[in-house]
Amino acid sequence: MLILRRRTGEAISIGNGIEIEILEIGPSKVKIGIHAPSEISVQRKEMVRVSQQNRTAAMISLESRMAVVENLSHLFSINQSEPADKSFEARYSGHPEKENLEPA
Repeated sequence: MLILRRRTGEAISIGNGIEIEILEIGPSKVKIGIHAPSEISVQRKEMVRVSQQNRTAAMISLESRMAVVENLSHLFSINQSEPADKSFEARYSGHPEKENLEPA
C-alpha cells in the first residue's frame, strides 16, 4: 500500500485519466473528489460489499427454490372440488347493481 500525505486542494493521479483531489479535511473525515472516465465504476467500498452480499443471497439454487415452493404450496392450495361460495362473492364484490348485499 502506498501512503501519501496531501493537503486541501492537492491531488493524486492514478493511471490515465484518474485523479483524486482532496477537497476538505476535517477533524475525523476527509472529503475527496474523484475524476475518472465514465467507463470506470467508482463506488464506496461498503456499497460494493452490500451489493455482493445481495447478489450472493439472490443466487439460491433451483433445488432450494423448488423446496421452498413445495413446502409453502399447501398454504396456498385451493380445493377445486368444492363449489365456490357465490353468495360470499356477491356480498363482498362491491358491485353496485347487486341488491341486498349486506353481510349475513
